[in-house]
Amino acid sequence: MVFLLIVTFFTFLFQPFLGVVGADVLSAQKDSHSTVTLKNTTFAVEIADDDEERSKGLMYREKLAKNQGMLFIFPKEEPRTFWMKNTLISLDMIFADREGNIVSIQKQAKPCGTQPVCPLYESYKPAKYVLEINGGLAAKLKLKVGEKIVLDGI
Repeated sequence: MVFLLIVTFFTFLFQPFLGVVGADVLSAQKDSHSTVTLKNTTFAVEIADDDEERSKGLMYREKLAKNQGMLFIFPKEEPRTFWMKNTLISLDMIFADREGNIVSIQKQAKPCGTQPVCPLYESYKPAKYVLEINGGLAAKLKLKVGEKIVLDGI
């Protein structure tokens, strides 16, 4: 009983730190079969499909494997605005409509860290999906507006 109380206390005390690591592990397990394909390149993606996951996004990540990313899924198609608050790595943002057509690409979005004001990155057109991948990959893949993303396991 005392052991359980001590574990509960420390879990509560360190929850902000455990939450970052624990959420990544759970998310990776939850989305282990979700992929997005751009041209002939497939990315294993973590899914952000609720308000909490979408607001956290890739914050505090120090790296992202080459063929990994995060797919933000929204309930409806609308113009989207993202920022890089507490994000430590450069990202490309690929905005797509409900049919998977790329409607906008924001390349090399710069990390904002803990700065009080961060730049905003907009889709300019309605998007249901936003794929974040390592900065520079959209240029390497020569992605263009109008091309398709293919969702698998989502």
